[in-house]
Amino acid sequence: MATNPEPRPDLISNSSAKPAVKPSNIVTAFEAKTRFGTLLRRVAEGEEIIITRHDKVVARIVPEEDNRRARSRRALENLRQLRERMAARQDFTPLSNEEILSAIAEGRR
Repeated sequence: MATNPEPRPDLISNSSAKPAVKPSNIVTAFEAKTRFGTLLRRVAEGEEIIITRHDKVVARIVPEEDNRRARSRRALENLRQLRERMAARQDFTPLSNEEILSAIAEGRR
């Protein structure tokens, strides 16, 4: 006695489904090449543009000021966390100012 398998949802055609709307900040590589000046203007106004190739994200164009600020904040937070981890070690002894200056001078040689 043969039983019919359950239908696979990925094989079922749903003709009433509407196609997904592509957000205006996502463009193909071809569109980016064609409309580069327009995209730069939008980025300068604060928008982030995502560039895709074959439906895969390959690049982002972001306003420089925001990117620098975010990178600086991440770097500062990472340094704070490192300082806390180092201070928590039992064998930690902070460097003196003279040791720091000596290391800097040695690195310049």
